[in-house]
Amino acid sequence: TQGVSSAASDVYKRQDDKLQLFASVYHYDYDGYQDVITQYDPLRGETAEYASNANGITNEGFEMEFVYQATDRLSLSGNMSYTETKYGDDYWVMTIDDPMNPPQVFGTFTQGVVGNAGTGSDTNGDGVIDASDFPYATNVKGNSLKGIPKEKFTLRATYEYESRWGPVWIWLNHSYTGDFSASGIERALDRVPSRETTNISFSWWSDDYKTAVRMACLLYTSDAADDTPSVDL
Repeated sequence: TQGVSSAASDVYKRQDDKLQLFASVYHYDYDGYQDVITQYDPLRGETAEYASNANGITNEGFEMEFVYQATDRLSLSGNMSYTETKYGDDYWVMTIDDPMNPPQVFGTFTQGVVGNAGTGSDTNGDGVIDASDFPYATNVKGNSLKGIPKEKFTLRATYEYESRWGPVWIWLNHSYTGDFSASGIERALDRVPSRETTNISFSWWSDDYKTAVRMACLLYTSDAADDTPSVDL
């Protein structure tokens, strides 16, 4: 990435015997930001998925994390972030996967264009063969960056239990990832829904720490067909 300007600042810090808390705000501007998307490749003369540079990118937001030692055996921790991103300059993405515009089985006889595979000519007469020559090309300028959710957070609890057979550590974890676009295009077809998961695990070590047993259980996930817990040993 070239031409990066940034500004980040810690807005809050606290450390004592029980609590550590850190929070910050940030703003980044990018030129030459590399993104892998489906575009018209002028070298190949057709559509392809490859890494290209996008200019005028902004990424700004807020993040925080904490660790709280509630008791000698119980600790709580977590982190969260809120991010706003944007393609600031023209950046064309091909929508050749659009089910409303499927590729023709036997091709097409349109001069200079083969189906919607992204092979074409200077149809708009601007002297350049590029994505703007195709009706199924979308300019994502002003849209959020692909693959980056606005909201994310994780909460964890850890407890040490002293059993008659040795110490047992119990971890409880809940995480949330907000929805985002998989391509940079704002359409339902490209939207990856938000996801939540809750896990619990138990770990036991022998007194000499030579033997260990761990059991993990997925208590809940929002993208499963049902809410039946799964266990992994």
